[in-house]
Amino acid sequence: MKTGILILTIGLLVACNHGGKHEIFDANGLTTGELKSCMLFTTYKDGILGGSASKPTTPNYGEDRKIGTEYNEALCWITHDGGRNWKKMKIDEGNVHYLMQNGKNVYAWVWKNSERGDLSALHVSRDKGKTWQKQTEIKGIATRPHVIDSNRMFFWGGIDHYALHETKDGGKTWIVHENHYDYIDEVFYDGLTAYFLTHIFERSAPSLLVKRDLETGKGKLISMPPGRTGRKGFKDIVALNNNEKLELYRIMNDSLLYLTTFNYGRQYLNYLKQQGDKIYACLRIHRGGSLTPEKMILFSEDGGKTWTEKDSGISIYSDCVSAIGNEKNFKIWYLGSVSRIGTYED
Repeated sequence: MKTGILILTIGLLVACNHGGKHEIFDANGLTTGELKSCMLFTTYKDGILGGSASKPTTPNYGEDRKIGTEYNEALCWITHDGGRNWKKMKIDEGNVHYLMQNGKNVYAWVWKNSERGDLSALHVSRDKGKTWQKQTEIKGIATRPHVIDSNRMFFWGGIDHYALHETKDGGKTWIVHENHYDYIDEVFYDGLTAYFLTHIFERSAPSLLVKRDLETGKGKLISMPPGRTGRKGFKDIVALNNNEKLELYRIMNDSLLYLTTFNYGRQYLNYLKQQGDKIYACLRIHRGGSLTPEKMILFSEDGGKTWTEKDSGISIYSDCVSAIGNEKNFKIWYLGSVSRIGTYED
């Protein structure tokens, strides 16, 4: 496959090659002044963006003499044409921070602040985002959510920022599980196994990798190479920092199997998607001290040992990334700017 070259211009932009397709296009229905926090494509045509917009309230000239304040509307944007056109709708007050899919259901976690303090609300859509129903509302902030099925779900947070919560009835009631770690820096899942990166009090960087069986509640430490710190993980692959290098490891039973090293300087693993033996990785890179990051897409056909650079030089706006695929086709969407959607198709 030939690598396409994408040249950024001010207007509409499309670049193609014989084996794949690279695009950055202005998406109708996405405007400035609105925050996009997360993205989820459920089919090659159907996608949802989650975020918020600030709205001014009626001026208040009471005792506090405030002229006016702002509140956030939790919004979602829906597309049925692969991301070219979007329809906006309000879900709740607050901000949509997470989108998850299980079967035909899409779940949205909304964070909001009220007179009762921080709250988190779980909403579900059974019609690709056209309508939403609130499932539950809990005190505190729900982070790192995970859905097993329509009844069983997990998240970390709540009143205790590092507690693991579980529901077995679709969010009606929640069980709080004991957690022996005071800090949870990053959580990723592989079915009913949770991995989390944490650190000891004296060090600010994540230096411990813990494996937890969500069925039994049992956890154990997994040995990390000396001098490495945890960065991010996806299913059974974890990225570790080694100075300015980024190393990928596959998590075995209680050890790590080295896969490869990315050495692009200042780099951040945005997203990683496994499709059988194929693995697609999105890196955010700052070349030569540049303040403007680039998106690089890498592709591996041998389980992550060797990689081919598929695309580079694309400016990005946020960490909003989504991907779907099968044995014949694979596609990645990402938010290229406030109102532009970028794609890579293999």
